Amino acid sequence: MSNLNNNNFGKRLKILREAHYLSQAELAKALSVSRSTISSYENDARHPDYDTLIKIAEFFDVSIDYLLRNDLAVIKKSEQYLNILQEINDLLTTSPIESEKKDEIIKEVRDFFIWKVRQFRESRSSQEE
Repeated sequence: MSNLNNNNFGKRLKILREAHYLSQAELAKALSVSRSTISSYENDARHPDYDTLIKIAEFFDVSIDYLLRNDLAVIKKSEQYLNILQEINDLLTTSPIESEKKDEIIKEVRDFFIWKVRQFRESRSSQEE
């Protein structure tokens, strides 16, 4: 797939992998490739063949278009989201809060996020009608 003119695939793959808290070795095992192959993808030294690209898209539940499109704004937003998640994780791991309370906070944040996304989708679909 070296004929792809895509300088962002590797960055996008790394963002997805880190967002799922996976090491390169763990992702490599899931995709049946070597860790060095994942490293090469992330560094844009090489690109996956079509079968592997499909596996990656299915594994992360994203479209092939998402993986391949050359959209720096999306990548920068993804990095911002990842940074926010890292901040939340840091706050929870360094705060002297009992484990049960931390779980409760995570559930509340998750539920709120799901609610906001649904609210946005409903608002958008009603505007399109």
